[in-house]
Amino acid sequence: MMRSHFFRPAFSICWVGIIAAFLFSSQRSSLGQVKPNIVLINLDDADIELLSRDNIRALYPNLARFVDQGLQFTNFHVTTPICGPSRACLMRGQYAHSTGILINEPDSHRSNGFSGGMRYYRDQGYFENDLPVWMKQQGYRTMMVGKYLHGQFLPIVPASWDDFYSTLGGNYFGAWTLTTRNNPAGEFKQLDFSTYRTEQETTDAIELIQQHGNRNNEQPFFMYLAPYAPHHNAASSNAYGMVAPVYVNSWPNFEMPTNASINEADISDKTTAIQAVFPFNSFVADELKRRNRQRALSMRSVDTMFRDIYNQVQQEGMLNNTLFILTSDNGYESGHRRFIFGKGNSYNQVSNVPFYVIGPGVNPGQANHLLAHIDIAPTLVDLAGGTAPEFVDGKSFKQLIYQPTSVQPWDWRTGILIENWESNNYFTLEFQFGSTSLRMYDRSYTEWADGTSEYFDLATDPLQLVNRIDSLDPNLKIAYSNFMRALQTKQIEPDVTISRPWDSGALVEEGQPVSGLARDEKGISRVTILVRRLSDFKFWNGATWQDGFHNFDAKLTNPGHQLTTWTFNETPGVESENEYVVLIARAFDYTGEFTQQVKFHVLRFVPPTIVSKVVVPAVGSRFPVPGIPLKIEGKVGAGMVGSLALLSIRDKDANLYWNGQFWQSEWTYVLTPVDLQRWSYEVPIHQGHFSVTAWAIDDVGNIESTPASTWFWTE
Repeated sequence: MMRSHFFRPAFSICWVGIIAAFLFSSQRSSLGQVKPNIVLINLDDADIELLSRDNIRALYPNLARFVDQGLQFTNFHVTTPICGPSRACLMRGQYAHSTGILINEPDSHRSNGFSGGMRYYRDQGYFENDLPVWMKQQGYRTMMVGKYLHGQFLPIVPASWDDFYSTLGGNYFGAWTLTTRNNPAGEFKQLDFSTYRTEQETTDAIELIQQHGNRNNEQPFFMYLAPYAPHHNAASSNAYGMVAPVYVNSWPNFEMPTNASINEADISDKTTAIQAVFPFNSFVADELKRRNRQRALSMRSVDTMFRDIYNQVQQEGMLNNTLFILTSDNGYESGHRRFIFGKGNSYNQVSNVPFYVIGPGVNPGQANHLLAHIDIAPTLVDLAGGTAPEFVDGKSFKQLIYQPTSVQPWDWRTGILIENWESNNYFTLEFQFGSTSLRMYDRSYTEWADGTSEYFDLATDPLQLVNRIDSLDPNLKIAYSNFMRALQTKQIEPDVTISRPWDSGALVEEGQPVSGLARDEKGISRVTILVRRLSDFKFWNGATWQDGFHNFDAKLTNPGHQLTTWTFNETPGVESENEYVVLIARAFDYTGEFTQQVKFHVLRFVPPTIVSKVVVPAVGSRFPVPGIPLKIEGKVGAGMVGSLALLSIRDKDANLYWNGQFWQSEWTYVLTPVDLQRWSYEVPIHQGHFSVTAWAIDDVGNIESTPASTWFWTE
């Protein structure tokens, strides 16, 4: 039975006026401000277990202020839980399907051909109509410190930020910055390799707060503070690590609490892709422990950052009118469902993020209303005294910050979408994580692009161990699917992408698979493929080239739903070297509407060449023992589509070989896929001497006769 909530006036208008006047005056700062200052701290990959109440109290004495004095919203979600889309959703208050920023890196193989990145954000005109613009319209000074958007970096300072102190890239040491400290148009500078980025960002934030205090005016400020922690550092910066030197030797025996979803015993009920992940052994468990410790230690610098910024706000006399908010761009899997690292899916560990708020008028406690990152922008604008634009998908929860019991949690909203379009890599495996999920107050329903579905009762199964899709009432399943369609209303026409092979990729044999994804809020009914040769503009009909059009129907894995993968296996074979063909894909929904702006791929015929080369590490390279698995990279000859690289990785000192999970005494190998003639593989490395031998294997099993090799050592 639906619960309802009614509001009744409890006081006379006279008393209401007296109380309102008292509250109005009590919320003024020493400078007479009425609108609150707001410091929004948006972490990177901080999950609800790392920043649980117990963990914060035990590990981070300064952040513990959020737990002891603040309000925690425990049912807070990111609607597309990877860095780029999440940050764009926050700034625009929209779902990713509305912003069009669906993936992190539009030029990467994981993008599946979808759009994203800072350049797309600019080209859509979002810099002129997003959160900092709306805050400036309400009279705020806007300050940005740390990581801004993600992907396709542009060397620009958006006019909506009065102060812009951006830290770039994935390094904790030697990071590049773009700041307006000395030049309003922005100035680049690389921090030296003794400077830890979180400490520099702390200095920058304190400097901006001091400057604002020195102006001695009544203008409120909004600071968006985005440290990189606890995100793992980029592979290129392994030698420098991700922990500040002052903490690098702390907590040598640190371990995160465990639960049944970590190295989950039975994943046979999960989506098809996840079923390919093996249980991890003691070696992988040790690697997980090391990663967890690094993540936890990187947060110690954030703990210090918050202490120093909080003290500076207090010193400037602004504490009694400043709200502090702590959240993250997405959650993170640390052993959950056997992934020792991962995000970009719809599971609770990834979508559910910490959200704490402290400040004047906020009472300590917890609330369980279903909220999302798309709600942050309209809420902050509401706190500032304004109203967000009508196009915003999110909903202000200002009311809940000050009166969390004014609405019952289950009455706040029916559901939100959790959407993903990007593939994910896990060691040598690639996972198609495309999915649309309906997250309700205490249930979740997910339709994966591969055609599988999941339903979890989170009230009885918060770890999502048992997929109850087989027992879900078919009528309820249809209702959930229709409700997801109703929530996704901003797409204009069906959208289709071609993700394999890449644009200007090689076409080496007849029947070589071509694949991609298609999406539409009404459901995809059909994907058609047209193949045209550029030398004479003839069309392929499956057997020969002809003058007239010929459309093929691709195979759909999830027909009738909002997101589906498709595959086409009737490609022509090699006729002449470097002959080019164009693949044109068009998607149709169930109303007959189809893609007007078709997607096309230019492919070239390339005879295969079985040859390999190891690019990284170079022969004789020397490294410090890396903080995360070492990335080995190489390439193969032209035309090696659907090929593999066979790698023999040897510990020369112990005469052991890496088998993909642990080191063993017998000779063995690992296989890694080739994409765009390139391959890569990550292997945990300890101190010693190592060799790598690589063979290329074509798609019919022919193996290179003369392998490539390299050797290196770590200390």
